[in-house]
Amino acid sequence: MTHQMTIQTMEAQLDTNAYDGPNARDFYGDLINLFELEDNEISHKMYILAWKNGHAAGHREVYYYFMDLVEVFKK
Repeated sequence: MTHQMTIQTMEAQLDTNAYDGPNARDFYGDLINLFELEDNEISHKMYILAWKNGHAAGHREVYYYFMDLVEVFKK
């Protein structure tokens, strides 16, 4: 996405299941944008870990796991 992602926008996207189907590929990019991260190996590994631990419960759970990882690695 080209616009600045906000927490409110992310949560609205999650509420409407916007990342299901063909828009699933936007999810990673939106997370990177939201948390102002670079798209690099560390961000990708954080996403893989968040996905592994949360995807069974849906994108919102992946978002929460990713948020927790960002807090750990940005400190």
